[in-house]
Amino acid sequence: MRPLFLLPLALMFSATTAFAQNGLRSPSTGGFELRGSVHFNRSEITPEDSDWRARNSYGVGLQYLLLGRATIGLYAHSDGRSGPTVSDTTAWYLSTEANYLLPLELGMPGAALYVGAHANLGAFDRGWLSNPSLPDLPNSTNSLGYQIGFRLKPVSIIGLEAQWRHQSRDVWEAQEGFLQRDQFLLGVLLF
Repeated sequence: MRPLFLLPLALMFSATTAFAQNGLRSPSTGGFELRGSVHFNRSEITPEDSDWRARNSYGVGLQYLLLGRATIGLYAHSDGRSGPTVSDTTAWYLSTEANYLLPLELGMPGAALYVGAHANLGAFDRGWLSNPSLPDLPNSTNSLGYQIGFRLKPVSIIGLEAQWRHQSRDVWEAQEGFLQRDQFLLGVLLF
């Protein structure tokens, strides 16, 4: 089995190590960050796809800022179903994620653009609690996706982010049409 889920982490670690000595100001103070996001379908942002139903998803994650230039972490988001009648079938998709940060000089500290990749680690639903086991790790490029975004973290304790995310094919197909493959995320960063 090829461990492609490690590819985003390896790429970001390599890029961070290569560019660590460039002298640019760090976009954050470093360390662990908690992340919470709301996912919106692309069609909710671009009105030409008005026949698509409005849906959103929620995500949470834990990431670590490396050398002030890259983040690596775990991120989980729901499949876009909501309400009490579907709470038993709602799945959470876990992925490993890595981003490379490009600091911006906007007259305030903590502003950065970022580009990154994510890899699907599997889906977990309520049934998983009664029979916990690790899912089969994906071993194809269908488990890879990418994102670009902007984050603003002027103080070390809180920040905001906006992200465009192209979901991996595996996750997009597993969501059964509840979310589109292209999504827009709005998020909060803590610590």
